[in-house]
Amino acid sequence: MLHLFLQFIKRKNVISLIFSFAMLGIIGYFALSAMQSGDEGSIGVTLAKQITGLYPISRLFMSYYNFPIYYGMGFYIVLSIVVFYLFVKIASSKYGLLNTLANTKSRYANDKVSYERKSVFFALYQKELGRFLSSYMAVLNAGLGVILLCVFSICFLFNSVGQIGNSAGIENINEYLSNLAPVFIASMLSLSCPAASSISLEGKNIWILKSSPVEVKMILNAKIAVNLTLHLIGYMISVSVFMLKLDMNPIQVMNLVIVPICYSLFITVIGISLNKKYTNYDWDSEMIVVKQSLPVIVTGIIGMITLITPILLNWLFNLPIIFVLQVVSVVLLVITMGVYLTISKSNFI
Repeated sequence: MLHLFLQFIKRKNVISLIFSFAMLGIIGYFALSAMQSGDEGSIGVTLAKQITGLYPISRLFMSYYNFPIYYGMGFYIVLSIVVFYLFVKIASSKYGLLNTLANTKSRYANDKVSYERKSVFFALYQKELGRFLSSYMAVLNAGLGVILLCVFSICFLFNSVGQIGNSAGIENINEYLSNLAPVFIASMLSLSCPAASSISLEGKNIWILKSSPVEVKMILNAKIAVNLTLHLIGYMISVSVFMLKLDMNPIQVMNLVIVPICYSLFITVIGISLNKKYTNYDWDSEMIVVKQSLPVIVTGIIGMITLITPILLNWLFNLPIIFVLQVVSVVLLVITMGVYLTISKSNFI
């Protein structure tokens, strides 16, 4: 309110100074009145003690035993104004000298000028991350899975596991969630794959990357890193919540930590490889690339197949879900490494 009021006044600094002194005086007056009444625990007394610690001159308010309070208040105001006036006059007269001293470096300082240089990878990563965050369509669609994962995790944090089991009609809800939590996290991460459209989103500016003296592998790594950064947010929140709420054995904890990572790496590399193979630089709207492009659709289908596979193996062949998830994760990791090595060896994008 004071800021808005000062916008219409020419002497803003003077008015602000007077207002500050006045407020300080009012606080001190009420504090002193409270102390005189014997109420040592009031807010005014507490504020007065803090102010006198920061601004010793304000202790004049507390000297009402030696002279009347009005003398102390007046002396405080006059002394504060005089000190401030002297400071302004001295500082203004010596401003040139003070400014020169402030900007002068020591003669013994190191003469070598150090320039902050960013690595090529970090520059590409920043560019890719900035473009993703600046696109409403990309964040809403490619980041939907991570957003939902964070929302579900926070809701789960503030709800009882037993209450969820009663609502769902599941007796051993802790064991059920402990076994399927990795699948749930992996499914949400698989829904978020900005890498599947990151190359196509370059659009007509792709010539900048093609003409730059940067390896294709580094460009792909920057796009993969942005996707993994997005996954990391939801992963850290969800894994922490599930570990806090569920009573899991070491094998279940290992699955909870490792399985989502394997799925995240797999879906990211598959998405970037499909987008590299089926690029579309000629588009009029980002929605065509982010939602309706072939790489995005195929990546979503592959993600659903890899998620359904362990559940079907558990239902049809009665295989332990923990063991099935471990085997599937290893297979996905091997495929991921193979696909990544293949696309990183290419000389064009």
